[in-house]
Amino acid sequence: MTKAPRATADRAPGPHHQSAPSTALSTALQQKPLLVYQQIVESAEEGIWLVDQQWSTVYVNQRLADMLGWSADAMLGRPITDFMDVAGCSLHVN
Repeated sequence: MTKAPRATADRAPGPHHQSAPSTALSTALQQKPLLVYQQIVESAEEGIWLVDQQWSTVYVNQRLADMLGWSADAMLGRPITDFMDVAGCSLHVN
């Protein structure tokens, strides 16, 4: 029977051991959380769309704008129905 290598404090993985990237992320989140979230949203492969209570576009990331063939700036302030086909518009409820 072979015993597993014994963990020591200097090489034990687990909650007490952090890699450099996670430590850097923790530091960045503490110092500049909005910048970190902005970088995540802007680099996402998914389209992200924020609308207000009147369904007007207040934010889109570049990925969503690219998917729809628009510039992100041109989408701002426009109602979500401007980007729907007739069937989608008929399902939209104010």
